[in-house]
Amino acid sequence: MKYLSIVFVLFLLGGCANTRPYPNTASKNLHISTYKQNASLLTAIDANLHIYQLENGCQKRYLGSVNLENSNSINLGLPKNRWLMLSVEFGYSSIGYSGQIQENYFLKSRKGYRYSMKVMHYQKVYNVEIFEINPQTGQQKEVYIRHINGCNNSTPKRAR
Repeated sequence: MKYLSIVFVLFLLGGCANTRPYPNTASKNLHISTYKQNASLLTAIDANLHIYQLENGCQKRYLGSVNLENSNSINLGLPKNRWLMLSVEFGYSSIGYSGQIQENYFLKSRKGYRYSMKVMHYQKVYNVEIFEINPQTGQQKEVYIRHINGCNNSTPKRAR
């Protein structure tokens, strides 16, 4: 059991080595809800959100990261009228194996709009949903966004 504890701590520290906390100084326009349940007592799952601003030619500028395991509800302030890449990373480890799943999403947060993000890992199932909330009607519309692979030296566009 002592060996498992040491491996788990090293796994968590290794995932944080190249990250810095997201400054979160802008007015709060993104609400993140996290739903989680491990597959077993011997499985550890860690979820993080890495935020990048996309600049000319889809160059990524790292803004910071948020650990999604610390709270079930987080409010963030995203830069407005900028293309962003929200990269959700799930790390997992258990006896005999470990790995990482990463999903990248494009979002251009608009002034006055709010956003809702649901990050779920239930046992071995991972899912992320992002919704844009209209400031006038309160209606939510799911945001469908292309992966970073679709970024071809132009401004990314939302897929329909």
